[in-house]
Amino acid sequence: MKNTELKQLYKLSIPLILTQLGQMIVVLADNAMVGQVGSQYLAGAAFANNIFVLIMFFGMGITLGITPLVGQLNGAKNQEGISKILSNAFFTKIGITALLLVVATVVYFCMPLMGQPTEILGYASSYFILLVLSLIPLLFFFVFKQFAEGLGNTKLAMRITIVGNTLNIILNYIFIFGKFGLPQMNLNGAGLATLISRLVMLLMMLYSYQHNKVLRHWLKSISLKKYSFVESRKLLHIGVPISLQMTAEASIFSLSGIMVGWLGASGLAAYQIVTSISYCSFMIITGFSQAVTIHISTLLGSKAIDRVRTTVKSSAIITFLLMSTLSLVFILFRFQLTRAFSADNEVLDIAAHLMVLLVFYQLSDGFQVLGMGILRAFTDVKHPMMMAIISYFIIALPAGYLLGFVFDFGVNGVWMGLVIGLSLAAVFFMARVRRNLKTEVS
Repeated sequence: MKNTELKQLYKLSIPLILTQLGQMIVVLADNAMVGQVGSQYLAGAAFANNIFVLIMFFGMGITLGITPLVGQLNGAKNQEGISKILSNAFFTKIGITALLLVVATVVYFCMPLMGQPTEILGYASSYFILLVLSLIPLLFFFVFKQFAEGLGNTKLAMRITIVGNTLNIILNYIFIFGKFGLPQMNLNGAGLATLISRLVMLLMMLYSYQHNKVLRHWLKSISLKKYSFVESRKLLHIGVPISLQMTAEASIFSLSGIMVGWLGASGLAAYQIVTSISYCSFMIITGFSQAVTIHISTLLGSKAIDRVRTTVKSSAIITFLLMSTLSLVFILFRFQLTRAFSADNEVLDIAAHLMVLLVFYQLSDGFQVLGMGILRAFTDVKHPMMMAIISYFIIALPAGYLLGFVFDFGVNGVWMGLVIGLSLAAVFFMARVRRNLKTEVS
């Protein structure tokens, strides 16, 4: 591994990993605090989040298409092209957000039809409304975040995320438990804290753009006159497949969660606990994968082809070491980690078994995330989208249903389906990376 590539990956990835972990800490804090007021609230949060993340990931996925495009243009020193991307991304996001709000409204009225325990529907519905409202500032925050990261500025979003997430946790404590004279809001308190913190993060991002010499230039360049259907279509051409791939991956966890809900509130609460813990490693490798995307896209823009191959090899070694270490931590501390979320012995017993299964897919999850990140740098997104649909919907979900309900493995069987699907996705994506290196780099 060459020191040049390692140093650049380190420089880019640490802020991105901390940003992703910051978001995950809020999810963990939400679940830990909500779990303390009752497992029914935790189950309600699981149900609402399992649906909401599908809508959120679709909106975020389209935004992720900004980063490789900006990276390639930045590597090629194409300032006019960069300016067009920001304007078109901003105005395209307005339309996408409006569409997602309509979808969320339809989903809200369909929630009672999804076969979940009656006792959690009321909690989940009101919480879902607050999450949907928080989607508006979140998606526009991501437009400016991905644009800045495409330029190589990964520290800005990290700083804002740290502040926003700290605020979220503090407000969680105040609203959930009813501190400082406020009423105890339970699960709705977590939703309100999320809404306020995401709004603050968007305002902080805009303030930072205004007070950064480089970013202020790009912010001022946003103009409706620069909007072009052709340019918008280019963004969507990359962003939509990324979005569908992310939504497909989120869907297997969400739909698996809905299947688990058919088995009762305890199983769903345990599933939410282990899913939340697994997101920690997912966020770490996602942050690293985003750094790989930025670095490789910039190298491709500057035609530094030999360095691309070196970066791919280096990132694969780092991914193996990283996910192996996290797997060891999860298996050794599985009881301590799960107890932080619930005092319900039945929930904890189910969660402890799921933690063992979690370890089996850590490496697969790591390499499928890395593979997707490398392919995005090449703007190779359509084939990976189809690979994801096959792995997740045609393999993982049916396997989870068969193992969980037909072969009567219950929650463990549903989780085993996830292991199978993610492993297949990892093989598909890394094979596609190898093909790109042969045809486009050599």
